[in-house]
Amino acid sequence: LVVNKVDRLCMDLGLDPSEAYVRIRELIESMNAVCASMLNSDVNDDTMEAVDGDANANNDNDIDEKKASLWNFDPIKGNVVFASGLHGWGFTIPTLARSLFKSKTIPMKPPLLRQYLFGDFKYNTETGKVLKWKQSGNSSGEPMFAEYALAPLWEIYEGVSQAAASVGLKSELFAHNSAQNGNTGKKTENAKILASTSGMDRVLAAIQIGSTSPGVISPQPNNNNHDDRPIPQTTDDMQRLISRLGASSESSIVSAVLRRYRPLSVSVLDAVCETGPSPAKATLELRPKVLALQDPPHQNDD
Repeated sequence: LVVNKVDRLCMDLGLDPSEAYVRIRELIESMNAVCASMLNSDVNDDTMEAVDGDANANNDNDIDEKKASLWNFDPIKGNVVFASGLHGWGFTIPTLARSLFKSKTIPMKPPLLRQYLFGDFKYNTETGKVLKWKQSGNSSGEPMFAEYALAPLWEIYEGVSQAAASVGLKSELFAHNSAQNGNTGKKTENAKILASTSGMDRVLAAIQIGSTSPGVISPQPNNNNHDDRPIPQTTDDMQRLISRLGASSESSIVSAVLRRYRPLSVSVLDAVCETGPSPAKATLELRPKVLALQDPPHQNDD
C-alpha cells in the first residue's frame, strides 16, 4: 500500500505532524476495513458453492487466513509506503527504524523499535522509555511517528518556504496557505535560494534525523568524497548540492534534498524485499506453474 501525497497534509491542509498521523492512521484503518469486507464477501460466495467434505473446508480456511494476512496493511510489517510522488520521497517503518538506530537517535534495536513507530506511543528522551500517547488535548508530547517520521519533513518544507520568503519569492509550496505565505517583502528579479539563506538552517538540521538513504543505513567505509555524500552535513555540502543540480526555486530545492533524505525508490524496493518471497523461494513456487504443461480439456464420448 502506497500512501501518496503525504506532503499535502502539510502544505494544503496545514495539519501539524500529530494531526497528520491521526489522519493517516484512520486512512489505513479504513483501507483495511474495505479489504476485509471484500474478503468476507469472497469467502461467503465460496462457502455457498462448496460441495466437498470437511478436509477441503479446512484447506479453504487456511487459504482464507493467508489471504487475510496478505490483504492486511500494517506499517509495522513493512507493507505500507508513505510517499510524495511529486517530490520523490518515501519511507517505510522498517527503514526508518534502522535509520534511527544507526544514527543513535533512539538506542533501541530495529525489530523492537518498529513496533512503536506507528501507533499511539511517544518516546521520552530523558528516560529512554516508550510511553502511551493519548489523542486528547491534555496529552503532552507527540506520537513517535509524528516526531521522527513527519516532523523533519514538515521542517524541511517550512524551512525552504521561509528561505523563499527571505529572498522575496512568493511561496510555491504553501500557495493555498496564507499563513505560510505572509509578507514576502520586495521581490527581486534574480532572487535565488542559497544554503546560507535564512530558513535553510532548519532544513540542514532536519535532514540529520531519520534519513532512510542507503548511505545512512548501510554506510560504505573510507568514503571521503564530499560529492558522494547522500546527505549534506554542512552549509557547504548543501550549497554544493544546490549548485550541482542547478536548484534555486522552492520546488527544485525540496526535491533535491528529499530525494536524498528519503529516496522513494529505495523505500519501495525495501517494502518488496520485506514482504515478498525471496528470489529462491519464488523461483521454486512460480517457475513450475509458469512452465507446466496443461492437459487438454476432456471431451465427452458423445
